[in-house]
Amino acid sequence: LTAPTAEAVFGGVFSDADMSEGGEKTAAATASQESQWLFERVRSTNGEYLIPLVVALPAGTTWLDLSKAVGALVERHPALRTSIRIGPEAEGESLIQSVGKPPGCLVLEARTIRDLEDDSIISLIDDLEGPVISVENERPWRAFGLCIDGSLRGFLWLLHHVAVDDT
Repeated sequence: LTAPTAEAVFGGVFSDADMSEGGEKTAAATASQESQWLFERVRSTNGEYLIPLVVALPAGTTWLDLSKAVGALVERHPALRTSIRIGPEAEGESLIQSVGKPPGCLVLEARTIRDLEDDSIISLIDDLEGPVISVENERPWRAFGLCIDGSLRGFLWLLHHVAVDDT
């Protein structure tokens, strides 16, 4: 397998001229991204737009294995590195989408849970503290390694829906 080209990944939305000095790609935000950004200004703690993805991990999975696998997905899919923010006035756009560089090292949050059933996952999500998942963040998601009885047994990826479907 060969890595996809930038043209294939970005679908013609970005060109070399869109590259900022910081190495990120920028373009005008889509209508749905603008709507979500505005909605978050009104109800910043709303969790209705979060999509949980839970995966049971095979025995023997290490934190390093999981970190590398998630990092590879983040590197391959620009939507997982896209944020929406107010753009420079010189660009003439009110909001821009910005695709940042892939993380060099991805650190996952660790959580201990009873099991991988819905009740345990819902309880974990309801009790979360820390960074709010937002379209304004460089990472519109949070990733958790789930420990059961002291062993890494699951993975929870809590994704903002804009990173998944842009609608």
